[in-house]
Amino acid sequence: KSAVKDLSDSLSEVIAFEEEKDISETRRKSTTRRYVLDNLRYWLLARESQQRCQLDIVPILYFYATECPSCPNQGTILSYFKNLFGEKVLVFPINLDLLYEEPMIEIVVKQFEVKKYPTIIINDKKYEGVVRKDKLQALICESLQEGEHCS
Repeated sequence: KSAVKDLSDSLSEVIAFEEEKDISETRRKSTTRRYVLDNLRYWLLARESQQRCQLDIVPILYFYATECPSCPNQGTILSYFKNLFGEKVLVFPINLDLLYEEPMIEIVVKQFEVKKYPTIIINDKKYEGVVRKDKLQALICESLQEGEHCS
């Protein structure tokens, strides 16, 4: 529960900072870093719970960068499935703009050999570029034991 609360708190801070105009760059980066670290921590917890407890969830690690023109498209598709499947689909966005400022991001990037963005990781498999809606639905449904929106 601590990881979920930490993630929720850091997301709230990131949203608040996006709305604030007069925030220092140092404070913005610190908050963004914390959010990314909370995402990585929660992703590890979700992945472990999925494997050890056979939880019927699909944790998705989503690597993006602000300079990436197609990343918002992937984000929209991921949001669609998060809304469609609810708690069964967990999306963990990782901002690669912080790659050289946060060693944990670098470790995960090297682990999965992320070289392009957007990149998503599902069940330790890497998918580079925008994963189309039909393909992503198939990957999600393949991972779920029971999928209400899978046919």
